[in-house]
Amino acid sequence: MKFAIIGTGGVALATAALLHQNGHSASLISLSGLGGQALIPGQVTAAGAIEGTIPVELAASPARALQQIDHLIIATSADRYVSVIEAILPHIEDRHQILISGELSQFSAVLEQELLARGKTPSIVSLATTLATGRRREGPTVHVGLIRASVLAFSKTPSSARGGIDHWNGLLNGALVTCESAARILLSNLNPIVHAPNALCNFTRIEKGEEWSNYGGITAGVANLLETLDAERLAIGRALGEDLVSYTENFTRANGFEPQMPLDEMASALHQKRGGLPKGPTDLATRYITEDVPFGLVVLEKLGALEQIATPVTSSLISVFEAIYDRNFRDENPFLQQLNVTINR
Repeated sequence: MKFAIIGTGGVALATAALLHQNGHSASLISLSGLGGQALIPGQVTAAGAIEGTIPVELAASPARALQQIDHLIIATSADRYVSVIEAILPHIEDRHQILISGELSQFSAVLEQELLARGKTPSIVSLATTLATGRRREGPTVHVGLIRASVLAFSKTPSSARGGIDHWNGLLNGALVTCESAARILLSNLNPIVHAPNALCNFTRIEKGEEWSNYGGITAGVANLLETLDAERLAIGRALGEDLVSYTENFTRANGFEPQMPLDEMASALHQKRGGLPKGPTDLATRYITEDVPFGLVVLEKLGALEQIATPVTSSLISVFEAIYDRNFRDENPFLQQLNVTINR
């Protein structure tokens, strides 16, 4: 089966590799046109969790791609969500089945409202995180870091219906775990929780373009900051009736460590096991900040205000990044005002 994927970054290419592994093909939609230039030969070289040559097609336009397929995977960063809406809204039909991998800022609710205004009701499934992790390298090459065995998924479409979670599981080897709450999906994307503290405490390395290890950067102090930040996310979850798993517990389970092992020691062990991979970002435009602050931390701050939960660490991190970048990250998320009406209680 042929899928369209919005995005040409590491996650999009890793998703194309995953689809190929499951017997499918992919047509990539580049919103800017720039990310697809190196893909014109029509194939991607994958290494890591998936290895080999992956045939891909670069769509001539979103309209052309959506004419030819029924299944669309959105695998681009949250700061491109507005561009995604502009690109696909005129061309989506009821027959389309949309998967958001993974979602930030309740984008599925925003997209659903925009489509309803046009009288369109395609099925939409949102994931708490991505199906696969990937780092795009020079040219048409991707390092696939991880294929997730299970990912939380939410949809208003019944699971057994066309385009529901069961349907996608049949295509993706059963990786999706049904979640009945949109709020849980919103609060279960852990990228902002780990990326913001790690990026802040290793910021001069990013600014200078120095090579550093993602897991190696999680020292005892970074782990303390991360867990204090995560405690605010957990408190918001409790206020919304969600008993969330902590970042540390999730890290422990996902990587097979002994319970009660300190986070920094687990990160150090993983750093050694993976040979220092993945590397930390070396560019100020890193999504660890430009995506995860406005579409992750700012959302937590907003939810905290709505639920009267104090978020001093979350708010402080946002303000520090705003000072460093001399930009107002709080104004960069256009979907904030809809949170109080789309949050599923």
